[in-house]
Amino acid sequence: MKVRFFLLGLLAFQVALALPSNMRERIMQRDKFIVFRDKAIDKCTETFQIDKYSIIDSLSQFDVPDEPMFKCWYNCFMQEMGFKKGRDIDWDVAKNYTKSQLMDEDLNDKVEELYDNCREEVPVHFRDQCIMAYEFILCEVRNWSRVSNRIIIIITLPLSYSIHVSKVFR
Repeated sequence: MKVRFFLLGLLAFQVALALPSNMRERIMQRDKFIVFRDKAIDKCTETFQIDKYSIIDSLSQFDVPDEPMFKCWYNCFMQEMGFKKGRDIDWDVAKNYTKSQLMDEDLNDKVEELYDNCREEVPVHFRDQCIMAYEFILCEVRNWSRVSNRIIIIITLPLSYSIHVSKVFR
């Protein structure tokens, strides 16, 4: 049994070495973002006393609840992730985060298109920052299906700390 684990570990190590350096860098960057994201999730969940699994469940089904606590939770999450500069959305940070979660560089143009669409659609004049955060996530969900007829979406929230929810639009 120990020999099998050793051989599997050795094989995984060799596969990792065979990856192109840019892919290894993308994986390392994605892993750093995941740790950062998990801390943001924990902080906002504690602040708003919302069960993170109910949020994960809603978003994994692409259901964005129209509830004040959820809206403010997402605003908190955006602030913690650096998706906001003051009262404005930092579109570049959000876009780069999304790109870092996708291992297929061919989807980068689709991500650009998604955020270009949302930049036009999300009204940034809201006094209520929670409503602006709500409009932001609604736009992301709406635009994923517009930018590609088949795209894997990695939700910003994990099903657990190691498994990501994904959905394929066909």
